[in-house]
Amino acid sequence: MAEENNPEGLPTKELIFWGTDHPNEFSEYRVENLGSNNDVNFSFKVPHDFKSIISLTVFGVSQRTVTLGNPDPSIEITSDYAQPGEPIATHGTVVLIDTGSFTANEHFELDIAAAFASLAAGDQCGLNVQQIDIGGTISYIGIRLEYL
Repeated sequence: MAEENNPEGLPTKELIFWGTDHPNEFSEYRVENLGSNNDVNFSFKVPHDFKSIISLTVFGVSQRTVTLGNPDPSIEITSDYAQPGEPIATHGTVVLIDTGSFTANEHFELDIAAAFASLAAGDQCGLNVQQIDIGGTISYIGIRLEYL
């Protein structure tokens, strides 16, 4: 996806938004552990020099091997975002991730850019990650935004 969004190969910037106050640990990582049908929320603000998304992912480490199916197990991504002074859900959508897999004890990144199709500089963003019938523990750490 990154090459598609930056065909000229321009220099990009990257920001990491760490989940706040994650109550759990996995190995040496501070994480939010989610079981089969649990969810976690993240918040972040888009930087003032943002022009376009190169990639936007939620990342973490899986505690078990899981293959996503159609429709379950799956992960539902819900976004709400807006500029200061706008209603909090001015933009937002729900995206179902039902393909792909997680491998036990390996890092992962899930592409969540489709849930933020109208993202703009200064937007204040909320993200909900809902696991549906995962049947094990996936540990979420934060969000990575690569942008022009």
